[in-house]
Amino acid sequence: MIESSTPIVRFPLLDALRGLTRGGTAIEASLVTTFTFDASFYEEVLLRAFERAGSRLNIVLVDARQLAASMDDPLRQPTRAGKDYLLAPVSHATAFHPKILALLSEKCSVLSIGSHNATDPGFSHNEEVTSFWGPACKGPPRGLLLDALEYCLFWLHASEAAQGSLLSEIEQRIRHLGRLARETDQIECRFLGAHPESQSLWTQTAIQIPLPVRRVCLVGPYFDRDLRTLNRISEHLNPSEIIVGLQPGTVVLEAPDAAPIETRFVDAGVTGAFRTKAPGAGFAHGKAMLFETDAGPIVCLGSANPTSAGWLGGAYG
Repeated sequence: MIESSTPIVRFPLLDALRGLTRGGTAIEASLVTTFTFDASFYEEVLLRAFERAGSRLNIVLVDARQLAASMDDPLRQPTRAGKDYLLAPVSHATAFHPKILALLSEKCSVLSIGSHNATDPGFSHNEEVTSFWGPACKGPPRGLLLDALEYCLFWLHASEAAQGSLLSEIEQRIRHLGRLARETDQIECRFLGAHPESQSLWTQTAIQIPLPVRRVCLVGPYFDRDLRTLNRISEHLNPSEIIVGLQPGTVVLEAPDAAPIETRFVDAGVTGAFRTKAPGAGFAHGKAMLFETDAGPIVCLGSANPTSAGWLGGAYG
């Protein structure tokens, strides 16, 4: 566990993106995936930052139901979609939920994968968890970036927002820029994403975890009633302990008694990590899992809540 004296290092994602322009980084294309979408925030903040850095191919993939709901709010309605960026609604039986941001260039790309939606809270107020590869680390490894881009292109196909020659040109350009990323023998980081033609996120993850697993620690804001994900972790990995960090007052946890017997729920606020005194801040929206194994720790960061819909797929997700 993190001791309360351990310093919490904050990485302001929005400031980092604005800094790309100040640092002279040239961007040729941007890809954003999101569950909830605030068009005003995207157009006035993110898109403007991308355009200042030179991007002329800008794509947003968003959950279709959430986009439809945002249309009822005049302040969140898109005004530049179809002219300055491609807005691609993705219809899904439950939810289109990934949060990926890829900025592509000839020299150095940027990749962010985490829990942040394309909204002002997601980029500035919430307590989010994000993996970020930028110019300071020479951008993301090629294999990782290409896997993330292929995942986005799969859903772009599914959305049918672009077809024919336009879709072919987009795919060709995105893949070309992705292949320019740095080569590396590093295998510590891997991209895993679930879609209707793939295995569930848990199935893909479980095969990466060497046994035995001593302990599992996880955080997340939303849990389903049956706690199927926690029980699946217990059944497959048999850890001696499962520690679940919660933010009291905001977490959705209807039936804690459904958890495996080795589960312990703790108040994550005791780490001192939350910005409880900052205006509008404090909602812990980040999702993360830590698997402690004899071979070393394995950490999963991304958009999936610890629910059956997020991890188990099939009839659940």
